[in-house]
Amino acid sequence: MRYTGNIGKALDNEDGIALVTALMLGLFGMLLVAALLLMVRTGTWMSGSQKRYQTALAAAYGGNDFFVKEVIQRGIGGADLNANNYGGLLLPVATNDYFDQKLRTTGNYANDPVDAIITFAAPQGAPQGAAITVQATIVGTSKGNSSGSAAPPLSTGGVVNNGSGTMTPQHVPFLYQVRAEAQNAAHTIERARLSSLYVY
Repeated sequence: MRYTGNIGKALDNEDGIALVTALMLGLFGMLLVAALLLMVRTGTWMSGSQKRYQTALAAAYGGNDFFVKEVIQRGIGGADLNANNYGGLLLPVATNDYFDQKLRTTGNYANDPVDAIITFAAPQGAPQGAAITVQATIVGTSKGNSSGSAAPPLSTGGVVNNGSGTMTPQHVPFLYQVRAEAQNAAHTIERARLSSLYVY
């Protein structure tokens, strides 16, 4: 005997399919909104990170220029280097005697402590801890174009009378390899490091 009672009705019953479809569409919508929020948050973080890095890089350039044009030149001139000379911007870490040794003695000082810490205050309205600190140091000193107090002339007598046309090159006693590293006090991830060669 063949039974065909409610089997067809059970297969044709679509009660609840709208609920399942609505739930699936709601789930897809929530996933889409979550993805958009994640993209916005990541973009904001990347933008802030890039801005902080550019600020640190600009501070590294400024600190490097300040170090080579003020600190090294004043040190070579025999000036006493302390925070009072620069209105609190500069805090020498190394003693003056050791810094003087770096200025006048060839050597590799890459593993030595920094020579100066230069702090640029945060602008008005900036969040707390937004000051930029630049650590500057001489990492290597080498001799310049001659090791004596005067360079030999490029040409000597025989062609020119009385040495009037003799040219003497400018003596460069030392070359300084300088490293400047800047970072935000509150965000230590974004840091910028510069290396430069200063000829005195």
